[in-house]
Amino acid sequence: MGLHYRAWTIQLKAESPLMIGGHRLDNNRYASLDYIPHHVLQAAFARAILETHEHYSLDKHTNDKLYYIDPNHQEITDDGCHPQWQPWFRVFPQLCFNDARPMGRTLYTPTTFACKHSSSHPLRETLLERYLSRNQRSQLAQFKCPVCQGRLERKNGWRMPSDEKLYYRKITRVGLDERRLVSRDEHLYTLSVLEPYRLIDPENGQAEPLYFYGTVYAPQEADLSLDEAIIHVGAYLTSGFGRMRIRVTPADTTNRRQAAFERWRQWQEQAGNSSVAIQLLSDVELPLVCAVDNKYQTREQWLAFYTQLLRQCSGLPENVTVEAAYLNSFQRRYVHNGPQFRRADKLTTLLQQGSVFILNGPKAALEPWLDEAIQCGMPWQADDIQRRLSLDILSGEAEPSQKGGNTVESGRV
Repeated sequence: MGLHYRAWTIQLKAESPLMIGGHRLDNNRYASLDYIPHHVLQAAFARAILETHEHYSLDKHTNDKLYYIDPNHQEITDDGCHPQWQPWFRVFPQLCFNDARPMGRTLYTPTTFACKHSSSHPLRETLLERYLSRNQRSQLAQFKCPVCQGRLERKNGWRMPSDEKLYYRKITRVGLDERRLVSRDEHLYTLSVLEPYRLIDPENGQAEPLYFYGTVYAPQEADLSLDEAIIHVGAYLTSGFGRMRIRVTPADTTNRRQAAFERWRQWQEQAGNSSVAIQLLSDVELPLVCAVDNKYQTREQWLAFYTQLLRQCSGLPENVTVEAAYLNSFQRRYVHNGPQFRRADKLTTLLQQGSVFILNGPKAALEPWLDEAIQCGMPWQADDIQRRLSLDILSGEAEPSQKGGNTVESGRV
């Protein structure tokens, strides 16, 4: 099934400030996410397709779910679609979007640590060491900064070079009293928006634009090529936020596979077995029924749980098991699912991108599964949510911060 899918790289150039996700930090402060979740990206493409459709109007289709592309709709068909969007419209329900990341960077693994005293000191990657000593109760050897012998702390964020960062700007607004047309009491709030730059040089008055890179998996026969199209992403679009110029090109899966399998070979040499460390490159919804009976589980019980989870959702071979897992997770109540929201009494749990699983089993079983996952996306079915996920293979070494904006060439998009 996976070989019928093809990977495409989406490049998004920010041309205005961004408010992505718009999650509330407290009662009067909102902050943009620093990446574009897959469902936000999907909605932005659907909006762009339908707003240029000859037969679509918000007034006429106000009873429908806004900006939802229904392949069985009798009136909204590809005949009235703009020529550049017709290939997208025909296969849109089958497209599998992944998160778009700033400059195509990846998050640091949960096992990466940095010196508490100086950011210039080298990072300490403990993934391989933790895996090899997983059955021991002793602490990691020499768990301190190799330069100053100081304490270490978890390293968070994107693997960016030192001359690259994300810029935020705060905008303060007030709510209006509809009757008096003046500021409403206790309705002052602040937006923390993402600026469309990744590098600002105030001395020379120069700035380099901010790019996002993501992957979408489409049926093999679909041609999603786009050049210089405009979409609007996120919230506060009527205020001028979220304008992005996009290019969509075929992903270089040959180089991606070659680079990923080379990192697998390096990992095997150090681990001494056929195991593989995979890192998720997109947030992943867990099935609602996938909750454990008791939150206090032993390590063996958790590993058995993760093994069953991957077998159930991603088709992991029966003779492959999860030997270690280093995960970050978060929860939200509403999860987009086709024309509807998945509404649950309990919060939906998601594994955050950057999470790491270490799998082990016969190489003859692992290799074809990894081959499909790298080239066509890892299949994922959680209840009635069906996706294909981007993932990466890790070497176990502390890799330097990625250079260059277009990470297609490095094989990590």
